[in-house]
Order: sequence, then structure tokens, then C-alpha cells
Amino acid sequence: MRGAPRGGRGLGLRTGTALGVLGGIAIGLCLVAPVVAEPRGAYEELIQAPLRRLLAPCLLMAEQCQARGEHEATCRPRVERCIRDIEEQAKEQALREMEKEDPGARRTMEAIEAQSACTQGILDCIRAAPEQDRPRAFGPCVTAARTCPLGPPGSGPSNCCPRACIEAFQVLAQQGTDAQEAFARVFLRDPGCFPGVPRPPR
Repeated sequence: MRGAPRGGRGLGLRTGTALGVLGGIAIGLCLVAPVVAEPRGAYEELIQAPLRRLLAPCLLMAEQCQARGEHEATCRPRVERCIRDIEEQAKEQALREMEKEDPGARRTMEAIEAQSACTQGILDCIRAAPEQDRPRAFGPCVTAARTCPLGPPGSGPSNCCPRACIEAFQVLAQQGTDAQEAFARVFLRDPGCFPGVPRPPR
């Protein structure tokens, strides 16, 4: 990739950085829920090769935009829109294939996405705290999470959390369970409080 044009900071969307902005794309494509402290190197290694191939048009767009000397503020929205479009196309294609074997696959995917959005919102809150305070931020961040109204997955705000999940976390915390462990148990390991999310095999 060419260097940054003079007078500009450069697009900063080389493969590694582009993977860093993917966020929900990796979740949507791989059905992987966020973890409390993801090993970033291993995580990117897992998805790097297939995503590089999938996002080749967007990465090429980034290089071409940078080569023309356009500023990052102009290039980045176009590239991010390209990434979103590819995400939606890939997700829809995968869903159609899944629905051939399981007619309820789309509802399951929507439920998993709702779970991911909820947990990601809590994790974003935790990461916003100073690093030394993050272990103590689980309780306040779960309590501060927006509560979903009663209804099917996706009927509330995009990153809302079911009241049952918040209450299950609070019960464990009141019983003396470490807040980080309570979060992992309720929101990640056995998310039965999320309507429609399959329980992991025992």
C-alpha cells in the first residue's frame, strides 16, 4: 500500500486497522458473542484471512481513495458504507442457506444479534472506564443498560438488554458472585434470559 499523501493523515484502513473497525461484522458472520477480555491477536488471526478476501473491494477502495490524495474524512465513510453493504449481503446469503435446513434460522440469528448488541453495549461501558476501575464497572454498567420492552427480539432499542438478564446478574452479585463472573455466566455462557437464543450444549 502506498504511503499517506502529503498534507493528510492517510486513510489508516490497512487490513489490520480495517479489521479493527469491523465490530459487529465478525459477530454477524461468525455468530461469535463478544467476550469479557478478548485476546485481540488471536481474535484477528481467526477472522483475518476470510475477512480479507471478503472485504477486498473495500480495502481496494481505501487504497485508491488514499492514492488520489483524498482526506480520511472523505474516504472513511465510503469505505465503512462498503463494509456495511458487504456485511448485509453476506448475512442474507448465509441466512438463506441456513433456512433451507432450519426455517427458524432467521429468528435465531435476530435473537443472537440482539444478545450481541446488549453485551457489546455493556462492554463498551466497561471499556470507557479507566483501566484500573474496569473490574468494578461491571455492576454499574449492567445496571445502567437500557431495558428492552416486552416483545420479540429486535423490538426495542438496538442495544437494549432483557430485564430478566439484568435481574439474574443482580441476584448472582447479591449472592456474592464476582461481578465479572456473574456477567460472563448470565450474558455469555448460558444466555437463557435472551428470548430465542439457543442454549449451549451441556
